[in-house]
Amino acid sequence: MAEARVLALVLALASCGAPEPETPVRRPPDGTLVERPARPAPPPLPAAVTARRDELLAIAADDSLRRLARLAEADARFLSNFAGASHYDHWELLRRVGVDPLRNLAALFGQPHAMRGTGEETWYVWPDFAVMEPDELLPERLGVQDRARLVALVGEDGIADIRAGRPYPGVRTAISSEGRWVYFLHQADQSEGEQ
Repeated sequence: MAEARVLALVLALASCGAPEPETPVRRPPDGTLVERPARPAPPPLPAAVTARRDELLAIAADDSLRRLARLAEADARFLSNFAGASHYDHWELLRRVGVDPLRNLAALFGQPHAMRGTGEETWYVWPDFAVMEPDELLPERLGVQDRARLVALVGEDGIADIRAGRPYPGVRTAISSEGRWVYFLHQADQSEGEQ
């Protein structure tokens, strides 16, 4: 009998119209979650830049560090390091410590590029982040995709450098609009505009 009373009480309570669970209200995201508009498409590459890029990609595909060094040595203005080492010695040292310059070069050309005017020359720079000011590179100022790409390129240490006001700390390269290979840098000691 007691069980029947408990069952009757449960049924009575259930029929009293217990409130339905609330449907979550969708609120607009705050400003930190809004996807920034996509940055403009990279500028088209002049034929001389495309030809030089393709030559560099062919050298990288052949895994020829000596050919890469010969190409770099053909222009006394080319910059690969700030220590004054020969291009080949510098890149060979990088290889010995586990950094593959040829793979890095090929990967750079898979990134978006940007254009930078420097005196009388126009440079096409890979990746596009290398021409941005440190305050423009702050992850919270980038869209979700660019933020993820930047972290993948420079890591958390690089993000810390950017937050400290330093220029883009990752690997970068540039080709002038006339097809001159300007630099291929792995060091973060100096930005390309300071050469």
